Amino acid sequence: MKLRHALVLVQSFFLAACFLGATLHTATAAPISGLFIFGDSLSDPGNNAILLNPPPSPPNNVTLPSDITGNSFIPTFPYAPSYQYSNGNVWAYQFATMLGLPSAVAGPVLGGGIGSNFAFGGATTGPVNNVGSVPSLLTQAANFVAALGPASAPANALYVVAGGGNNARQAMTAIAGGADPTATIGGAGHAILATSMVALTMSVPEIDPAGCSSVVALVIGVLGLIERRRPTRARAPATHRSPTSLC
Repeated sequence: MKLRHALVLVQSFFLAACFLGATLHTATAAPISGLFIFGDSLSDPGNNAILLNPPPSPPNNVTLPSDITGNSFIPTFPYAPSYQYSNGNVWAYQFATMLGLPSAVAGPVLGGGIGSNFAFGGATTGPVNNVGSVPSLLTQAANFVAALGPASAPANALYVVAGGGNNARQAMTAIAGGADPTATIGGAGHAILATSMVALTMSVPEIDPAGCSSVVALVIGVLGLIERRRPTRARAPATHRSPTSLC
């Protein structure tokens, strides 16, 4: 079986993803039949909220507006009331509808519905089968493969691997602690690219690197190292559903 669509976002870029999604939806011979996402809080539609099991009232294991202390605030728990790391739905829901799919396919894989979004807030790209924390992208891909059983990955689905921001944050923390900047950034960039590609090929072992007409690979540079420096993390009330800059 030859995979038709594969999308790698090393750092989630909503406009690029939407542009590519619209192009794929209108230009491919066969319609996209499904959407599978592996990532961090930029893509997490509520998996962390389910994992942490916050009751609806009173709020517990959630981030309230009063908890936000400034532009440098980085939440551990999802925001209430969206139960996502955003003041509205993450980009994946809108992206699914742009592909002609029900928005629910972009929902949490832990939700018990048709959601096929494996992203967890706080996830790094690796290692595989990590324990004691949220599943890394490699672990998410491994969980997807395990859920397939003997079946093959759907050939006409779109697979999104979107991560790297948390790896970048770890690199910046190491540099602040005295690590060599050049070596640390270079190592983080290599790890992000390598493990993201491994996550893609692990989740879709049928991928044919030579079948350029059937595989679309969009690799966007390691922008998490830049994103962490931007003072845009305070959340003001908004009516739009754009993604936040949390990783």
